[in-house]
Amino acid sequence: MQALVSEGSPTGLHPQNAQNEPALAVDPLHPATLVAGSNDLVDMQACSKDASTTGACSYPLGTFNLGVGLQGVYFSFDSGHTWDQPTYQGLTAVGCDPLTDSPTNPCQPTVGDIHTVPNFYENGLRSRSDPGVAFGPKPGTDGSFSWSNGTRLYYSTLATNLTDTTIGTEGQNTTTSVVVSHFDDLSASNYQDQSNWSRPYFVDKNVGPTAGLDKEQVWADNAATSDFFGNAYVCYTDFHSFSGGLNFPLKPMVGVSQDGGMTWTTRQVASPSTATPRGSHQGCTVRTDSHGVVYVFFTHFTAGTPGLGFHQMIKSFDGARRGASPVTSCP
Repeated sequence: MQALVSEGSPTGLHPQNAQNEPALAVDPLHPATLVAGSNDLVDMQACSKDASTTGACSYPLGTFNLGVGLQGVYFSFDSGHTWDQPTYQGLTAVGCDPLTDSPTNPCQPTVGDIHTVPNFYENGLRSRSDPGVAFGPKPGTDGSFSWSNGTRLYYSTLATNLTDTTIGTEGQNTTTSVVVSHFDDLSASNYQDQSNWSRPYFVDKNVGPTAGLDKEQVWADNAATSDFFGNAYVCYTDFHSFSGGLNFPLKPMVGVSQDGGMTWTTRQVASPSTATPRGSHQGCTVRTDSHGVVYVFFTHFTAGTPGLGFHQMIKSFDGARRGASPVTSCP
């Protein structure tokens, strides 16, 4: 069976079906409910054949239409047989003319229909790249977690401000940071309601001006037998000092939230690396087991031929509340 997930994509001009880096999650209480995310150019201006030859379209990074979100979200309620990419409101460049607008004469995106994760523009942010999705239990009014409360969908992404300059709010003195949004009790009757989406919450409370965060992934502890049931986790890499040249340190980081993704505590979980000699920490996955043990995997890679590298696993037995040490490496 095949099904088109990005069904809100344009059917004519590029960016028709222009997506990459997909992520997928299944609601454990409702296994027929699936959510996917990806980098998606759906809200960028159309790029005609003539415009592409004159430089009027600057894909794939999408910096041409500043402020326009780049994180698609897609829902299925029949185990993936059919999908819907809902329409929300936000900043869009779909109405821009690719023949009259160019990098030297850019169009001004306007508020209108979008098919990406909402509530970024309203908070002065732009969803940027590296999507992650996960389901966990929803916190109750007393802050405790139980499946009887319902489910919470987490959507993680990198974020910039609307002009790709220093964010400058909530301690984010950097151009790129990690955020997590959430959606409670997802169903076929409410997924199109934008008000059910939270605002994006920053994971790292203070990010320096020479740092940049990258390649995040999100997870929620979904085992009721765990001492840390309901905790949400995000792993990512902190490119800590771009001003230091090519051998700037890359710090492997993990954030943990105990209140459903609204406040976070972050920790560096292993020694930083640089491009030489051991390879950069870049790209991660975080998971938990039925006892609440947190497993974080980071990729080490080096440029060149051959590009030797390895994977590093880091375990935490206390809900990632304190730093941890790598316990194994997989060549």
